[in-house]
Amino acid sequence: MAHLLYAKEELLPQSTFSAGGGPEAALPPPPPAAALKPPSSEPSFLIGDIGGTHMRFWVVPCVAPCYPTPAQASFATSYATASFANVVDAFTTLRQDLAQHNVHESSIARCTLAVCGPVIDGRAVCLGPSMGPTGWVIDERVAAATLGIAPEGKCRIINDFVAVGLALPLVRHAAHVVHPGDGIDDDAPMACIGPGTGLGECLCIP
Repeated sequence: MAHLLYAKEELLPQSTFSAGGGPEAALPPPPPAAALKPPSSEPSFLIGDIGGTHMRFWVVPCVAPCYPTPAQASFATSYATASFANVVDAFTTLRQDLAQHNVHESSIARCTLAVCGPVIDGRAVCLGPSMGPTGWVIDERVAAATLGIAPEGKCRIINDFVAVGLALPLVRHAAHVVHPGDGIDDDAPMACIGPGTGLGECLCIP
């Protein structure tokens, strides 16, 4: 188990962004429906990334080991954050889209949402450029209720770079590009800097 020592995120200046969104706007859209796995009644995870420019969501199977890949997704979508007045509107649209793709609420065993702000007691205030002057308040209980997920410990909100830090030990040799360097030590401390809508930073000690 990795020990995450440090994670933070800073908003980049508004001048960083073009009319089309932040640097992450260049990321590809979700895969077409034909590339997704058929919906299943088997237990699934709903995972999401709620950023200041985009929101992305996937439904993946509960398998062991629990390291699903995008190729295993039965549902994937993304929205422009600026399309919604608040996060409840976004969750309402997501719930409707899940239903249209035959993803039943009862099949979602767990939900984890990575958000672009600090999380305290299951609640975050996210201050992305598209989230208004006071930001979006994202709460685990409100998220569970709006998405129709049973609230008893099944919905969790975590900071997005905490999520990145926890995932770093899973990125093994094949995914590494070293500039410069003679080799990879998967057991060494790992750091990540992510310029998106905000500038995220984390340090992970395996």
